[in-house]
Amino acid sequence: MRRVRKCSIVVRKVYRFSSTLRYVAKIITVCLVYALAGLLLYILCYRSNLVLIESFLWLTTAITYLGRFITLKVLSSRKLYTHRYEILNLESLVALITSIILLELTLRIVYQSATNPPISATPLYLSLYLFTSGIISYTIYVYGRRVSSRVSVPTVTVQLSTLEFKYSVPFEFGGGLAIVASNILCNPIIESVTTVVLGVYVVLSYIPVYRDIVLQLLGIGTRSIVETTKSMVKRIASKTTGMRVIRVKVRTISSFSEVEVWLRGSPEQTLLSAYTIAQFTARTIVRRIPHVIRALVIVVPDLRVKRRVYTVTPGRRLKSRECLVVVENFRRRLGKQSTVGV
Repeated sequence: MRRVRKCSIVVRKVYRFSSTLRYVAKIITVCLVYALAGLLLYILCYRSNLVLIESFLWLTTAITYLGRFITLKVLSSRKLYTHRYEILNLESLVALITSIILLELTLRIVYQSATNPPISATPLYLSLYLFTSGIISYTIYVYGRRVSSRVSVPTVTVQLSTLEFKYSVPFEFGGGLAIVASNILCNPIIESVTTVVLGVYVVLSYIPVYRDIVLQLLGIGTRSIVETTKSMVKRIASKTTGMRVIRVKVRTISSFSEVEVWLRGSPEQTLLSAYTIAQFTARTIVRRIPHVIRALVIVVPDLRVKRRVYTVTPGRRLKSRECLVVVENFRRRLGKQSTVGV
């Protein structure tokens, strides 16, 4: 009978994230359907900039989730899940590229709306597309937060898409209300002003998200993630070993992190005991911190030896070694005094 090898902690973490593939596939399907519907309405019915921006929002969200789907598929395969965690950066790279495309398209549409306002108002029935998009975006936003809390680690794609759905809800309802107002007041300028205002709102809201993605892609990570990880690692390492933590380094790999911990050991500690403590501490850190997939623990012996100070007291007989130390100290003091006198 063939013996089945037990999976490591990191592999179980990756498989836990791979269990969300069904959720990702549903989001991709919904986003593609609404993106295609918006493009068809823009081409066949009426060329509204609000509808075009909304269709581009759905399309970029679908591409972002597609990048996460491919990444998790590759990680969950048997050939690539061992020591290939850098492939997780593909998720951040896809999210960054699609975000840049979305930013460029939004700025172009805002410029077009400001320079070439529409002559007539958008048909009233197109507001239903924006209103239903807002309802579905809010539903996906709530559902995405539940999935993120279930896996206990907010991934880059889930963070970006959750913020996209959160920021797109005011855009969609505001665009729908602008279409209704322009039809009631017979003034298409309302749509142009709404498009410019909401486009600037989307751009300003997404800039911090893009910055965080770039920092995670470079391995630096955001300040909040790094500081939180360092405090958790210090607390676990000091509580597990009882040693003093000298240094903690954190490097982000997309949504995950790897840490390097330096501990101060005792001078009498053997190499075997230091190795055992380092291995146990590394496994404890990976097991207790959800977003850490690698941990390197280094135990450095404390080689600082305290110098013994001998004092001469009346009525106490000194040993030979102590006599030599006292004589040497006396010579040093005498040399300093002679130098000062010269």
